[in-house]
Amino acid sequence: MVHKVAPEKLAPGEAKIFRDESGAVVRIEHAPTAEEALDQEWGGIPAAADEPQTAVVRQLEALARSEVKKIRTQSDREKEWIESLIAKHGRDFKKMARDRKLNPFQQTEGDIRRRVMKWEMKEAAAVAAAETAET
Repeated sequence: MVHKVAPEKLAPGEAKIFRDESGAVVRIEHAPTAEEALDQEWGGIPAAADEPQTAVVRQLEALARSEVKKIRTQSDREKEWIESLIAKHGRDFKKMARDRKLNPFQQTEGDIRRRVMKWEMKEAAAVAAAETAET
């Protein structure tokens, strides 16, 4: 027979062990970790039963539920920075990362590589668009 006790709120990282009368472990309840707590979907603030939602609230909730991701584009200054790094170091990302004058914010080798690859894709697309416009 398992004795039921009023549920306690467990802090993240804590667990509660439930035993039967003979002392054998019956079940273990874990508190959700901070990450698991964040992963749980937020249902929003419930409206009071007597308080109707306004059109603005409905629009804001719909906007919050939408999963439209804004694609970040490189600025003109970032493009100039990438071009200057490539002009000086070619494709040596390790040297780019260590260049204190051209990389004053000390972007990592991997970050610079991603930015250069993004820049190269945009440049290739621009060249292809220019070639098709000429024909």
